[in-house]
Amino acid sequence: MTPADQLAEGPLLAGARVAWEENRCASPGGCGFEAATRYRIRAAGPGGVKTLSDGRIRSLPGGSNSFFSSVSFELSAKRFVLVRSEFGTLSEQDFAEERTFAGARDGSGLTRLVRCRAEQQTVENPVALAGTRVAFDPDPCDGQPVVEIRSPGSSSTLAFSPATGTLADVALAGNYLATVHGGVVELHDTRNGAPLFSAPLPPGVLHGIDVASDGRLAVTVGTERIGRRSCWASRLWVLDAGGAALDLQRPQPCWDARLSRDGVVFLRGGRRPARLELLSPGGSRRVIVDFGPVRVREDFDAQAVRAAFAARCGGRVRIRVVSLGAPARAC
Repeated sequence: MTPADQLAEGPLLAGARVAWEENRCASPGGCGFEAATRYRIRAAGPGGVKTLSDGRIRSLPGGSNSFFSSVSFELSAKRFVLVRSEFGTLSEQDFAEERTFAGARDGSGLTRLVRCRAEQQTVENPVALAGTRVAFDPDPCDGQPVVEIRSPGSSSTLAFSPATGTLADVALAGNYLATVHGGVVELHDTRNGAPLFSAPLPPGVLHGIDVASDGRLAVTVGTERIGRRSCWASRLWVLDAGGAALDLQRPQPCWDARLSRDGVVFLRGGRRPARLELLSPGGSRRVIVDFGPVRVREDFDAQAVRAAFAARCGGRVRIRVVSLGAPARAC
């Protein structure tokens, strides 16, 4: 698949589909803080390429009245979630506003789940999606970590004790919910809300978490995103549902990692991604894609037996979906 405009987010795997966000800007070249940026969130699958959401991203840079906005999304085989974020300064007062919507798998029937405003420019608003269930903080602006898990016709709320720190990340799969808040990573049983284990987050900046339907949890921590690099040396931990570390070597992913059916998948490299690798629970490592001179974005996804990444092939950015069962080409 080749995005028609500049790739802004993704790729993201959702069942038989792969999705991404692309932006079209008023000025030539790369998109910046443009007042007239248009976005489209698209998904490609057996039925072709469909647009799930499109619209305008409003921005007004500079001065005492300035603001910047963005969108992000989550997609499963059954539902679509859209997050709209805005931050800036109005009359010399900082602000941030978050809105979250959930709808059908084709982007229709969006219902608002979250709308909040804070007198600061930074608000964490993580969302996770598994099947028809959405895990989110119903008020991410209040600084009190709470997770609501909602599906059509039902919802449950998980409150943390002590309720300290903002909800930094959340992941959902099967009967398991993983969270990071207040420097603590936790795994919960979604059937009764019971905590399965809790541990301090290792030192460093959180790069991401992922949870599998069998309770495996992947946590990556490293340094801040700085400079023009697209690959950083993260540290990776993979734990089972009881909090015990699995027998894995110590890889250094570029950023975060994804749990697959047969292990954990990540990008590796120096200043930029050089390989897509699969690490099995026994510690064996297999190169799925050797990128060679091909430039690859740091965003990727893996799910079950497939992986997706975005590579510059023949002067265009292309989204590639490959099997984890055998080596594959970069382009």
